[in-house]
Amino acid sequence: MAVLNFLNGEMQAFDDSGDPLVGGKVYFYANRSAEFKDTYTDSKLVYKNTNPVTLNANGRATVWLSGIYRVRMEDAAGTLIYSEDDINTTSSSSLSGGALVSFLFDINVASSTPTAIPFGIEYYDTNAIHESTNNTRLTVPAGVSRVRLSANIEWLDVNTTGIRQISVTKGGAAYGGNTIDSKEAQGNLGQGGLNTMGPIIEVTGGNYFEVVFLQTSGVAVTVNSGSTFSMEIVK
Repeated sequence: MAVLNFLNGEMQAFDDSGDPLVGGKVYFYANRSAEFKDTYTDSKLVYKNTNPVTLNANGRATVWLSGIYRVRMEDAAGTLIYSEDDINTTSSSSLSGGALVSFLFDINVASSTPTAIPFGIEYYDTNAIHESTNNTRLTVPAGVSRVRLSANIEWLDVNTTGIRQISVTKGGAAYGGNTIDSKEAQGNLGQGGLNTMGPIIEVTGGNYFEVVFLQTSGVAVTVNSGSTFSMEIVK
């Protein structure tokens, strides 16, 4: 099943196999019409995107919406992948429950040491998904068969060396459809961050997921409080 996700101004599309829709094109129209409708590259809705929006090598683009849209998504060859009316920023989150967690205090992560991030704050948790004893984990409740996971991790860069990477693991390991993103250290010091949102995946009750942060700066990097991790129950 093709999936189109929106998170904090980032759009990511996946094909029927769950792979990023590399080079795909997404057309935006006024809802239930054939008239083009603008999307934007900034949260203040000042700078307009092209229409269609072309997806990058990760199947992503910066897209801020204003109102409700009809969306048509094609692959790089122009083949229709997905078409839907009534799309807005919450369309990819029509859910029956889930959890969103964060933490209050900054966390120092050593260089070249993959570290599962602990989360101590629950913004919401409808099904006892977040474990208090193993607070790095979001665990699938009994009876749930499909979920979507996303993470927003921010840090304070102390140098411009190496990579910064976040990944979501299942039972401490990679899995089919796992979310992972990385980038080289920025050319200037200061705040950095990555957002990642995965496709809908098949799960069974008791499966647990963690966000793992890896950095190779050569020194400790501070992961900022307010970073988040969420599980959305789809079925």
